[in-house]
Amino acid sequence: MPLSLLTFGIAAFAWEAYEKGADVHLQADPTKLELLKQEYAQRKDAHVSDKKNTILDKYGGTEHLQAPPKELLLAQTVSRKLSAVSFTLIKIVQNS
Repeated sequence: MPLSLLTFGIAAFAWEAYEKGADVHLQADPTKLELLKQEYAQRKDAHVSDKKNTILDKYGGTEHLQAPPKELLLAQTVSRKLSAVSFTLIKIVQNS
C-alpha cells in the first residue's frame, strides 16, 4: 500500500477520533494516535467476534461455518463434452 494512502487513513482516523472527543493530533502526537488506532482495532475485532459468537449461540449453525474439504468441492466424477455447434453430446469421460 502506498505511503500516501496509509497517511490518509491515519489522518482520517485522527479526524474522526477528534470529532468524537479524543484529544489526538496527527502531527503533534503521532505515537499516541498510533496506539489509539491499535487499541481501536483490537476493540473492534473483539466486538465483531463477540457479536458473531452471540449470534451463533442464540441461533446455532456452527456446522455451516466449516468448509467441506477441497476434494469434495472440486471433485467431479463425470465430464461431459458438448458440440459447440449443435449442442449434442460428444463424449462422456469417467474421472476417478
